[in-house]
Amino acid sequence: YWLRSYPRVTANSHFKYLPLCSPTCAIDGKKDVGCWRPNRRTDLWLNVEFGREIRTEKVVLTLTLDPHGTPRTWTSATLEFSNGEKLDIPLRCTTEPQTFTFPARTCSSVKLTNLKQAFPLTDNGVSEFEVWGTDK
Repeated sequence: YWLRSYPRVTANSHFKYLPLCSPTCAIDGKKDVGCWRPNRRTDLWLNVEFGREIRTEKVVLTLTLDPHGTPRTWTSATLEFSNGEKLDIPLRCTTEPQTFTFPARTCSSVKLTNLKQAFPLTDNGVSEFEVWGTDK
């Protein structure tokens, strides 16, 4: 069932494999319950697959800040589209949704990668990773 269900999400890190830190939390529509919280790494990625081609012009990211009160998070990231295009995005230190618009692209997945943060790294997360689009 899982392999045929879309959208689906994968990541290269998942903090202690806790359900409330699962990559799935980033696409479940519940901003207040869980988030994708990876381990402290510099090679992180989070990939959303749609199972078909879509046309998208907007991504909305909602970050989760360090639960220990450190007011720092990732400062930038890259959106990699399955068609090979990339878009560098600046990230703000806020839990408010951050909207990124761009010329329409056709793709079957979008990967959030190249998450940058100054050392020492802190515990950050993504509450929601929204890719707005339509079927192609």
